[in-house]
Amino acid sequence: MNTSLMSESILIEPGTRFTCVPCGFCCGYWDIEIDQARMEALNAKEWVRQKVEALPALKGQGLFRILGQGEAALLQRQSGGCSFLDERMLCSIHAIDGMEAKPAVCQQYPNIYYKTPRGIELQLDYSCPEVIKNYGDPVTAEGIRKTLPNEYVQVVGSRLPLSPKSSLDWQGYLHLEALYADVLARKVSHDRKILALHQLTQSLANGLANLAEPDGGQVKELLAPLQGSGLDPLLQQVRPSSKSRGNRDLYLAILIQLVESSFSREVYGQPFSAGQVIGRVLKQWKATGVAELKVFKLTVDYVRAKRVRFDLAGDQIREPVDRYVKHLVKSLVGTGSVPIQKRIAIMATNFALFRWFSCASAAARDQREVGLEDIVFGIKVVEKFLSNRLFNKLEKEKGLLASYVGMLFDNPTLTATMLSAD
Repeated sequence: MNTSLMSESILIEPGTRFTCVPCGFCCGYWDIEIDQARMEALNAKEWVRQKVEALPALKGQGLFRILGQGEAALLQRQSGGCSFLDERMLCSIHAIDGMEAKPAVCQQYPNIYYKTPRGIELQLDYSCPEVIKNYGDPVTAEGIRKTLPNEYVQVVGSRLPLSPKSSLDWQGYLHLEALYADVLARKVSHDRKILALHQLTQSLANGLANLAEPDGGQVKELLAPLQGSGLDPLLQQVRPSSKSRGNRDLYLAILIQLVESSFSREVYGQPFSAGQVIGRVLKQWKATGVAELKVFKLTVDYVRAKRVRFDLAGDQIREPVDRYVKHLVKSLVGTGSVPIQKRIAIMATNFALFRWFSCASAAARDQREVGLEDIVFGIKVVEKFLSNRLFNKLEKEKGLLASYVGMLFDNPTLTATMLSAD
């Protein structure tokens, strides 16, 4: 990275805390790229050669799978987990050769950096349990600045896509972000908040559809009626409906079983057939029997999971959920080429999936309502396997379900469907 970034402001959400408590969850199922220099340095180590001999070589390439012309490689996985993960769930590269020997992405995790006109904005990856719980030491700008020259920073463009037909300049995005923050501050359910975000985004996109490159002033004018008390009618109007519950449950089953199928070769030793995938989807959709989800390391009793009470009234479990939803909104700044409108639909899906996994986790623990342990489990698996990362996986999939899911997120009614009431 260019060291000129060192002069940028470092922006961190107040109260952010993090200390790594090694659990190995971040060391599985992701494709981790390592540069050639680090790969060659590791291959020259005697302990690495011994590890190659001790572990079954995948695809004849030992611990690394070469990419392209050999300038980079992926760390190989054994049954889903990184081959360098030891029996204590610790990174053997870090333990033996130190932090600098690890792939850059492993050194940076769970930090995510965006360069915006405000400065360098830090967000944390909610696939990490300690991030969800907000435990550990305070994260400070001084601490971040020490390692910043070695980190990867995503540069946010001058315009952010709002919908397939419209975009926002930076000032326009700030006006929308401020209104989003006002929605999140209201004392209504998370479902209503996300539905309100969806309605706001749709309304703004419609208003800007015929403008080539609208500026911040035009965005501010369109949003003005919704400032302050103007939000109240919208929040009263949007409400989840129970009419689409069957469709929501079907969509959840497809997404979950698609991930389970995608990683089935690593976990089960062989891929699922199309018939097996459809059978598993139907079983989850109809909530019958018990199923083992090996990717998520969860045995689900579908009947019991459906009876679990999802109540966020207690501060201990509501607080991390509030932070999670706020994180989803703040991360819209890094929308890339995916329009904010579509990201809101993904957000609604994330929340529905999180709720399902939390209830499934509570049922597996023989509990009748979700607790903090279930909340943490639900968020971490959704963020690791089913959030925006799902789209990266879908790009490699050519099957019917993958195509269906791709079209699903372009459906304008998806948000309301995923947040249907219980």
